[in-house]
Amino acid sequence: MTISVKDNPALILIDIQKGFDDINYWGGDRNNPEAEGQPGNEFQDVVAPIDGEVIIKKNVNSAFIGTDLKQQLDAARITKLVIVGLTTDHCVSTSVRMAGNFGYDTYVVDDATATFCKSGINGQFFSAGIIHETALASLNDEFATVIKTETLLEALNILDLN
Repeated sequence: MTISVKDNPALILIDIQKGFDDINYWGGDRNNPEAEGQPGNEFQDVVAPIDGEVIIKKNVNSAFIGTDLKQQLDAARITKLVIVGLTTDHCVSTSVRMAGNFGYDTYVVDDATATFCKSGINGQFFSAGIIHETALASLNDEFATVIKTETLLEALNILDLN
Protein backbone atom coordinates (compact mmCIF):
# COMPACT_ATOMS: atom_id res chain seq x y z
CA MET A 1 0.00 0.00 0.00
CA THR A 2 1.16 3.48 -0.82
CA ILE A 3 -0.34 6.89 -0.35
CA SER A 4 0.28 10.22 -2.03
CA VAL A 5 -1.46 13.56 -2.48
CA LYS A 6 -2.55 12.38 -5.96
CA ASP A 7 -4.70 9.74 -4.22
CA ASN A 8 -6.86 12.48 -2.67
CA PRO A 9 -7.04 10.64 0.67
CA ALA A 10 -9.74 11.54 3.17
CA LEU A 11 -8.68 12.41 6.71
CA ILE A 12 -11.20 11.03 9.19
CA LEU A 13 -11.06 12.32 12.76
CA ILE A 14 -12.76 9.99 15.23
CA ASP A 15 -14.15 11.23 18.57
CA ILE A 16 -11.67 14.00 19.32
CA GLN A 17 -14.05 15.44 21.86
CA LYS A 18 -13.58 17.34 25.10
CA GLY A 19 -15.09 14.53 27.19
CA PHE A 20 -11.90 12.51 26.70
CA ASP A 21 -9.90 15.23 28.48
CA ASP A 22 -11.05 13.78 31.84
CA ILE A 23 -8.31 11.16 32.09
CA ASN A 24 -9.36 9.98 35.56
CA TYR A 25 -12.89 9.20 34.40
CA TRP A 26 -11.56 6.98 31.61
CA GLY A 27 -9.17 4.95 33.75
CA GLY A 28 -6.46 7.27 35.06
CA ASP A 29 -3.90 6.93 32.28
CA ARG A 30 -3.68 7.46 28.54
CA ASN A 31 -0.98 6.83 25.98
CA ASN A 32 -0.04 9.47 23.36
CA PRO A 33 -1.19 12.41 25.49
CA GLU A 34 -0.42 14.79 22.62
CA ALA A 35 -2.16 12.73 19.90
CA GLU A 36 -4.76 15.40 19.10
CA GLY A 37 -2.61 18.42 20.12
CA GLN A 38 -3.41 20.41 23.09
CA PRO A 39 -16.61 18.91 28.61
CA GLY A 40 -18.69 16.75 26.79
CA ASN A 41 -19.21 15.89 23.14
CA GLU A 42 -17.94 19.22 21.82
CA PHE A 43 -15.02 19.16 19.42
CA GLN A 44 -11.69 19.83 21.03
CA ASP A 45 -10.51 23.28 19.98
CA VAL A 46 -7.53 21.87 18.05
CA VAL A 47 -9.91 20.10 15.61
CA ALA A 48 -12.78 22.58 15.50
CA PRO A 49 -14.41 22.32 12.06
CA ILE A 50 -13.77 25.06 9.55
CA ASP A 51 -16.48 26.53 7.33
CA GLY A 52 -17.67 24.00 4.79
CA GLU A 53 -15.93 21.04 6.41
CA VAL A 54 -18.02 17.86 6.41
CA ILE A 55 -19.14 16.72 9.87
CA ILE A 56 -20.63 13.28 10.27
CA LYS A 57 -22.32 12.60 13.60
CA LYS A 58 -22.24 9.02 14.78
CA ASN A 59 -24.19 7.38 17.57
CA VAL A 60 -22.35 4.06 17.81
CA ASN A 61 -18.71 3.00 17.80
CA SER A 62 -18.35 2.88 13.99
CA ALA A 63 -18.27 6.01 11.86
CA PHE A 64 -19.98 3.98 9.11
CA ILE A 65 -23.08 2.73 10.96
CA GLY A 66 -26.10 5.02 10.88
CA THR A 67 -24.23 7.67 8.86
CA ASP A 68 -23.71 8.51 5.22
CA LEU A 69 -19.91 8.37 5.46
CA LYS A 70 -19.53 5.54 2.94
CA GLN A 71 -21.91 7.22 0.50
CA GLN A 72 -20.00 10.50 0.75
CA LEU A 73 -16.64 8.80 0.27
CA ASP A 74 -17.90 6.80 -2.69
CA ALA A 75 -19.57 9.83 -4.29
CA ALA A 76 -16.26 11.70 -4.05
CA ARG A 77 -14.44 8.62 -5.44
CA ILE A 78 -12.22 8.47 -2.38
CA THR A 79 -10.48 5.12 -1.98
CA LYS A 80 -7.80 5.97 0.58
CA LEU A 81 -8.50 6.91 4.18
CA VAL A 82 -6.28 8.25 6.94
CA ILE A 83 -7.87 7.69 10.34
CA VAL A 84 -6.86 9.34 13.61
CA GLY A 85 -8.56 9.93 16.95
CA LEU A 86 -9.89 8.29 20.07
CA THR A 87 -9.94 5.62 21.25
CA THR A 88 -7.59 3.24 19.48
CA ASP A 89 -9.23 0.05 20.76
CA HIS A 90 -12.84 1.17 20.47
CA CYS A 91 -14.21 3.66 17.92
CA VAL A 92 -11.02 3.96 15.88
CA SER A 93 -10.64 0.17 15.69
CA THR A 94 -14.29 -0.43 14.78
CA SER A 95 -14.27 2.24 12.08
CA VAL A 96 -10.95 1.00 10.67
CA ARG A 97 -12.18 -2.59 10.55
CA MET A 98 -15.28 -1.54 8.63
CA ALA A 99 -13.24 0.67 6.29
CA GLY A 100 -10.96 -2.26 5.53
CA ASN A 101 -13.90 -4.59 4.98
CA PHE A 102 -15.48 -2.05 2.63
CA GLY A 103 -12.27 -2.16 0.59
CA TYR A 104 -10.81 1.24 1.41
CA ASP A 105 -7.01 1.49 1.46
CA THR A 106 -6.85 2.59 5.09
CA TYR A 107 -4.06 4.11 7.15
CA VAL A 108 -4.11 4.52 10.93
CA VAL A 109 -1.70 7.04 12.40
CA ASP A 110 -0.12 5.48 15.49
CA ASP A 111 0.94 8.70 17.19
CA ALA A 112 -2.33 10.47 16.33
CA THR A 113 -4.49 7.86 18.07
CA ALA A 114 -4.74 7.11 21.76
CA THR A 115 -6.58 5.10 24.37
CA PHE A 116 -6.86 4.60 28.11
CA CYS A 117 -5.79 1.88 30.54
CA LYS A 118 -8.25 -0.95 31.13
CA SER A 119 -9.06 -3.59 33.70
CA GLY A 120 -9.24 -7.15 32.42
CA ILE A 121 -12.09 -9.57 33.07
CA ASN A 122 -10.15 -10.98 36.03
CA GLY A 123 -9.23 -7.56 37.39
CA GLN A 124 -5.74 -7.43 35.90
CA PHE A 125 -4.39 -4.01 34.88
CA PHE A 126 -3.53 -3.26 31.24
CA SER A 127 -1.68 -0.02 30.57
CA ALA A 128 -2.88 2.41 27.95
CA GLY A 129 0.29 1.70 25.99
CA ILE A 130 -0.39 -2.05 25.89
CA ILE A 131 -4.04 -1.55 24.91
CA HIS A 132 -2.96 0.87 22.16
CA GLU A 133 -0.22 -1.38 20.79
CA THR A 134 -2.35 -4.54 20.76
CA ALA A 135 -5.26 -2.71 19.10
CA LEU A 136 -2.93 -1.46 16.36
CA ALA A 137 -1.32 -4.87 16.01
CA SER A 138 -4.77 -6.36 15.39
CA LEU A 139 -5.47 -3.80 12.65
CA ASN A 140 -2.11 -3.69 10.89
CA ASP A 141 -1.76 -5.58 7.62
CA GLU A 142 -5.31 -6.93 7.79
CA PHE A 143 -7.62 -3.92 7.92
CA ALA A 144 -5.13 -1.08 7.54
CA THR A 145 -1.53 0.02 7.45
CA VAL A 146 -0.33 1.55 10.72
CA ILE A 147 2.07 4.45 10.21
CA LYS A 148 3.57 7.37 12.13
CA THR A 149 2.71 11.01 11.43
CA GLU A 150 6.20 11.66 10.09
CA THR A 151 5.87 8.81 7.58
CA LEU A 152 2.49 10.11 6.42
CA LEU A 153 3.77 13.67 5.99
CA GLU A 154 6.77 12.42 4.01
CA ALA A 155 4.55 10.28 1.76
CA LEU A 156 2.24 13.23 1.13
CA ASN A 157 5.21 15.59 0.62
CA ILE A 158 3.89 17.86 3.36
CA LEU A 159 6.54 19.80 5.19
CA ASP A 160 6.35 19.79 8.97
CA LEU A 161 6.35 23.48 9.83
CA ASN A 162 7.26 22.98 13.51
